[in-house]
Amino acid sequence: MDRIKEAFAIDQKDKDIANRIFLEAIKKIANKNHISMTDDPFVELSAIFGQMWLIECSQATSDFFDVKMFARSNTLFNYAHLSMGTNYSEKFIKVAKSLVKSEDRISEESLLSISKKMRFILTTTNSTYA
Repeated sequence: MDRIKEAFAIDQKDKDIANRIFLEAIKKIANKNHISMTDDPFVELSAIFGQMWLIECSQATSDFFDVKMFARSNTLFNYAHLSMGTNYSEKFIKVAKSLVKSEDRISEESLLSISKKMRFILTTTNSTYA
């Protein structure tokens, strides 16, 4: 299945969850005290999203984590990421500024740099598992 169609085929409940977690992930990555685990901000953002989603899932189920859960996390991330739409850099910066107080936020130049490194990239999933 096409990754874009796959991402937008999720139900409204999952869309709401994805958007909420995505905003929390942006809030973390835009905080000047955040210590990145990777040089790639897209990988960092998707990892933060994935961790938060898996934590939320673990509270809702007693199932063990499996490949399907990781693939589902990636699909939800794709939805939220793609929902930023065109003018991604501008929207990313606006969202980060709305979520993180200026004294706690990385510089606008850093936000712009991060946002430009995330354009047009999708997390790979295997729809067989999602």
